[in-house]
Amino acid sequence: MTTKICTKCRISKPIQMFGKKRSAKSGIHPWCRPCNVEAARLKTPEAKAKKASYDRRYVAENRDRIQLREQDSYARKRSVRIAQVADWAKRNPAARRAIIRNYKARRRSQTEGGCTAAQLREWLEIQTFTCVWCAADCSDDYHVDHVVPLARGGEHALYNLAIACPVCNQRKSVKDPMRFALELQHERAVRSFLIGVALAA
Repeated sequence: MTTKICTKCRISKPIQMFGKKRSAKSGIHPWCRPCNVEAARLKTPEAKAKKASYDRRYVAENRDRIQLREQDSYARKRSVRIAQVADWAKRNPAARRAIIRNYKARRRSQTEGGCTAAQLREWLEIQTFTCVWCAADCSDDYHVDHVVPLARGGEHALYNLAIACPVCNQRKSVKDPMRFALELQHERAVRSFLIGVALAA
């Protein structure tokens, strides 16, 4: 009896358990009939609503775990992603310029109703120029950071501004401030652990 492995459940089954599919190279559907039935069932409105409810509950209960997993994934792929973005920008200069123009226009529209230049100068006069994220002295080179990024609905108001070193501000970019703070805390904990291991060796 001829058999075939279902690419969905990974089980070898008789060929009669598979339907026909014209677009498939073999003319046979890669999924077995039970897997196809299950996939169709999951597309119903009731199943979609149940899955969405489960996803929301899972995210709420595992937020820290998800953030750490995303941070680890980003750290592993950071250099690759930077290279991909640079390559895309080089191949699509017109699209890149359009994105920059749109970003600047959105930023201007958000900052026009915020604090004035005079208020910003007065605010800068009383700052200690210590990075709010890493506590580094940045009096020689600093950025004015929107704690809640404009892209996330933050306002261009004095209460939402902080002094940050260029490295932290660029790393934070449009991240949620709490997520970025947890990322830095995680890095400091790992660094302290490695230093402790090195000193104990």
